[in-house]
Amino acid sequence: MRESLRRLQAIGIIDIRHGSGIYLKRRTQPIVLPNPHASRLSLKTVLDLLDARLLVEPQLAYLAAGRVTEAALRNLKETLTAAAANLAGEDRLLGSLNMAFHRQVAALSGNSVLAEVINSLTAVYEEEQLVVMRLYGNRERDHRQHLVILEAIANRDRELAKRRMHDHLKDVRRVLSARWKETPTPT
Repeated sequence: MRESLRRLQAIGIIDIRHGSGIYLKRRTQPIVLPNPHASRLSLKTVLDLLDARLLVEPQLAYLAAGRVTEAALRNLKETLTAAAANLAGEDRLLGSLNMAFHRQVAALSGNSVLAEVINSLTAVYEEEQLVVMRLYGNRERDHRQHLVILEAIANRDRELAKRRMHDHLKDVRRVLSARWKETPTPT
């Protein structure tokens, strides 16, 4: 059931809001369609995914900082507050909240195509994102990095938001690459 819901979310038919429920989306034609049948990824592909996110997400944070509203800030803060409450909790819930933060920033950018790309990457490769989170291994540091990204967006400091998102993803990639070499099977 969970896999089916994840696939429906990945192709844009439903929206899963943790703690709230599952909602049918009204959009009928997604611009970007992910492959919901993708198999598990190799280290190279996971690092390539992080590289792709490094190219896209800092610019999305830059755009989000220029467009953020008070309502959007409240939503971002609520997501990070829920994440803070689950730092010692279940991997899947914390991972979902972390990815929700990244999706919210992407949506705030105003670029619907790139926001859908980030939605697709975070929905279809959910299991790989959990591997990334486990190998990164520092939930508090990851959370602090999300908070400083939020702070830059809240201050509407585009360049700082861009730099902080870049630094965050670069740090995740660096740690992941080093730890994966130490761990032959990361599942």
